[in-house]
Amino acid sequence: ILLRLKNFMTHIQVIGHKNPDTDATLSAIIMADYLTQKGYSAIPYIQGDLNKETLYLLETLGIKEPEIKSELNPELPVALVDHNEASQAPDNISELQVEWVVDHHKINFSSQSPLHIRIEPICSTASILFKMYRESGLNISKEIAQMMLACIMSDSLLWKSPTSTDEDRAIAFVCRPVTAAP
Repeated sequence: ILLRLKNFMTHIQVIGHKNPDTDATLSAIIMADYLTQKGYSAIPYIQGDLNKETLYLLETLGIKEPEIKSELNPELPVALVDHNEASQAPDNISELQVEWVVDHHKINFSSQSPLHIRIEPICSTASILFKMYRESGLNISKEIAQMMLACIMSDSLLWKSPTSTDEDRAIAFVCRPVTAAP
């Protein structure tokens, strides 16, 4: 119980890469939900204007666009999603205490202290987040599942990307909306 109380006092800033596409943006929102369910206080941010696909998805899903920030508060811990390179991180990355990295790209990250890091060779950061929810026994709401599916479909280029894996397909199948039979 003390750990959960300590976590609630810890505000974590969650942010994707500089050119916020669907996976970077929605994965920041998903990661913030994951951390919140783990007992932290987490807020998602983006680093720039959103593309039309991501704006459409946020509007369709009824999700508020995260605040744009090019620099984060160096007093608060940070979670990076869908990137791990300084060139894609907030401008003041050298001042930040990165405590989480969840990504599906090559590794190009160094840290001054231990951190939670999860990098896997699959097509979407959201696929990794799906696995993290399941491993932690956390609830995946309908909205979170829809965001995960959107990330996977976007990053897989509707299964045309060579980075698409059978694991991504299985996760997309679980996240798909199920319609009631007539």
